[in-house]
Amino acid sequence: MPPTTTQTKPQTTNIERIQILTLLATGLIKQKDIAEIFGISPQSIYKLLQKAKGRGYDPSDYRSLRLEHVIEEPGRGRKPKATPEVKVTPEVKATPEVKATLEVKE
Repeated sequence: MPPTTTQTKPQTTNIERIQILTLLATGLIKQKDIAEIFGISPQSIYKLLQKAKGRGYDPSDYRSLRLEHVIEEPGRGRKPKATPEVKVTPEVKATPEVKATLEVKE
C-alpha cells in the first residue's frame, strides 16, 4: 500500500499576513494571484481581511496596518489527559529504563 499523507493547513506568518493585506489594498495584484503566490486559498485571504477589519484595520489606508490587526490568537489546543491531582510518583520516575537514558556516558 502507498503511504498515506495527511494534508496540513498552510500556516502564514504575521509578516506574510501583512504582505497579503498590503498587496490586496494596493489593488495591483488580484486576490486569486496573491493566494497562488502565498500558497493559500482565496477564501483564506477573505477571512484574513474580515478578521483584520474586525480588529480595526481600514483597507483604504493600508499604511495604518498594525500587527494587532493580523496576529493569530492562540487556539484552544489539546486538553491535558491527566488532571492536576494525578502526580508522577518517584517510583515511576526512577525506573531502570529512565536511569539508563539519563546516565552520562563517558
